[in-house]
Amino acid sequence: LGVLKAGAAYLPVDPGYPAGRIAFMLADARPAVVLASAAAAAELPPLVGVAVLVAGQPPLAGELAGAAGVRGAGGLVGQLAYVIYTSGSTGVPKAVAVSHAGFASLAAGHARFLGAGPGDVVAQFASASFDTFGWEWTMALLSGAALVVVPDDRRLGPDLAGFLARAGARFVTLPPAVLAVLDEGWAGPGVVVVAAGEALPAQVMARWAAGRVMVNSYGPTETTIDATAWRCDPAGGRVAIGRPVVNTRVFVLDGWLGLVPAGVAGELYVAGAGLARGYWGRAGLTAERFVACPFGVAGERMYRTGDLAKWTPGGVLEYLGRADDQVKVRGFRVEPGEVEAVLAAHPGVAQAVVTVREETPGDKRLAAYLVPAGGDGIVGDVVTDGGAEAAAAAGAWVITDDGGLAEAVRAFVARQLPEHMLPSAVVVMQALPLTPSGKVDRDALPAPDHAAASSSREATTYLEQILCGAFAEVLGLDQVGVDDSFFELGGHSLLAVSLVERLNELGVQVALQAFFAAPTVAGLINWLDRSSIQEAFGVLLQIRARGSKPPIFCIHPAGGVSWCYTPLARCVPADYPLYGLQARGLDGTSQVASSIRDMATDYIEQIRAVQEFGPYYLLGWSTGGIIGHEIAVQLQAAGEQVAALVILDAYPPARRDERQAPAGDEAQPEAEADEADEPQDPDDLEASAQETRLAELLDMVRRRYAGNSEVVTDEDLMIVARNFQNSESSFYAHEFQEFDGDAVLMVASEDRITDAPTAALWQPYVSGEITEFSLPCNHEDMMRPDMLAQIWAHISAWLNLEN
Repeated sequence: LGVLKAGAAYLPVDPGYPAGRIAFMLADARPAVVLASAAAAAELPPLVGVAVLVAGQPPLAGELAGAAGVRGAGGLVGQLAYVIYTSGSTGVPKAVAVSHAGFASLAAGHARFLGAGPGDVVAQFASASFDTFGWEWTMALLSGAALVVVPDDRRLGPDLAGFLARAGARFVTLPPAVLAVLDEGWAGPGVVVVAAGEALPAQVMARWAAGRVMVNSYGPTETTIDATAWRCDPAGGRVAIGRPVVNTRVFVLDGWLGLVPAGVAGELYVAGAGLARGYWGRAGLTAERFVACPFGVAGERMYRTGDLAKWTPGGVLEYLGRADDQVKVRGFRVEPGEVEAVLAAHPGVAQAVVTVREETPGDKRLAAYLVPAGGDGIVGDVVTDGGAEAAAAAGAWVITDDGGLAEAVRAFVARQLPEHMLPSAVVVMQALPLTPSGKVDRDALPAPDHAAASSSREATTYLEQILCGAFAEVLGLDQVGVDDSFFELGGHSLLAVSLVERLNELGVQVALQAFFAAPTVAGLINWLDRSSIQEAFGVLLQIRARGSKPPIFCIHPAGGVSWCYTPLARCVPADYPLYGLQARGLDGTSQVASSIRDMATDYIEQIRAVQEFGPYYLLGWSTGGIIGHEIAVQLQAAGEQVAALVILDAYPPARRDERQAPAGDEAQPEAEADEADEPQDPDDLEASAQETRLAELLDMVRRRYAGNSEVVTDEDLMIVARNFQNSESSFYAHEFQEFDGDAVLMVASEDRITDAPTAALWQPYVSGEITEFSLPCNHEDMMRPDMLAQIWAHISAWLNLEN
């Protein structure tokens, strides 16, 4: 603001950018003065003839006197106001030169269209290096409103929503990608939400425009931030970019610069006071994009946006995409050509192509495809029929062992490009697919296989399993290793918000800042403490709390913990809520239930707190199957309907010759005392046996649950071991009642020692039909993600559910 009032121009430089990019910007723009913090000033490259002023320190008179060129031109509206760099298609960033006239029009548009004024609070979200920054502070400081700056550690998810609510922000401008992962509950009917930076998805518009004013703003940097605006209509279904803002005209033209009729697609051109002066020091590029306007006065220019649009019969513009390769990633303009140029500069790269992929609607990510220098590498199955083009198009020439090139290139690019321009995937190929004319066939490039980047070290503890499962679910992968980086598997900052919220739902409290510092499961565990997972030991574990269909309740196995069921969220459709029921006493304070019947009664109270009336869906593995059966019996006795009773490899006690024994064991007679031993007191024998069994269980639990000593302590492990022991004794003391209905039984086939039907063991206690499914695993492996996927497939087929 001070620079503009002095009549000079400013250049924002993000100190978080790579040093090479900062050096280029300063050398290209040739500023007279650099104002920086002490830390940023220490990192600046050598500057010749440039005064460096450190904020907070008294500037020397000599430095100010030597800062030639700082004085402006007396407030001429055509004078330069700011220079801001955007991605360049030629591989070099280009600087847009914006005039004071553009700022004046911007302020007039805010006053007329949005109505910000004294007493209002405007949130400043955008980085100073992004042009929307000017939109925000202009809206506040040139209208008499207050500007509240969103801190760096409050820019996403619940942290952002909480900050905006506490600050009383009335005007908020956010990219659609941020709005998509932000809870709208904080924004009351008086809040004005502006979506800007990229195309606004219809579902995001419908959610945020309901009950409040929402504006969809469109405009490239070259038109002083905005060119058109549209008051969102959630009932309309379609998203528009609206009509021209103050002092602006827009045209939809064909290839010969002729006007096209309504309903016909054309390229969008913008003219008016907000038009930039051009590109700093790039006369050729300026002449190419800022062309003569055939509809204005002599000498007037218009900006060729490269965007496709059409007029509706009602005179509203609709955005239709790009006419060139430029893309928007999380609100930032990215020219793939610039990223390609950096990739190709690596000595190990012969060719590089960058595309944007959108496997998940609304989630755009950059993908890089490289051909290594020399072409060395191990290739997959090479298709020979049809030639090299057909082989590459089929994705068969993807190199499966690139000798570390992908990792080296990632590090190389990260030193030169800002975070939003980094490819989320790097695919190394022996050859790029070509069209018949010899150009790269971008449509034939294979989808990145993020799963292939997963490490071979799988989760071994239950805490690792719950975290790995959440990583995989958010990233859309089958599995994630303990040492895999979330960001190297295709994640980004907005997906990180979704992951943190998913972990919070599972009872694991993780701060977003901790996640950025440790983006692997192994690293994240080191940030946790016992309080971080306190909720994960609650009686009711919310595996997935949302969904329109009846919940599925999963009952814990012998140890009392239901974390093992969390991978179900990846195979059960999203409209089915999922809950785990866990044993009392895991928190170290509540009393452990003394019988299966008491457990069932307690769990029914938890179930009804979520779902007051049936039909109920119950699923239990091991001891959980026994408890689930008793829950079904008690619900029926209360007059409720049990729609599904699913028992996973659990059986009631039976005669020894009918019971299933561990693989390799022989049926043996009851143990007899050694004749040489002295007689022992039966109570002593029982106590000794219990202590021995507890030690065995503790050893087993330590292998399953141990992760980090501050997260899962020895005391926690002992509680789980005692739950195992309590479940065993309760199991043999339980008096089974009959469930009046059908049930499904999943059998771990690799543990069976007889071909006898295991369903027969349940027949005395289930009046209806027992449908048995066999799974190719042993008892302990039934909770593997692939086995849980098979279990759900059997359940949905048995119940005729729609997946």
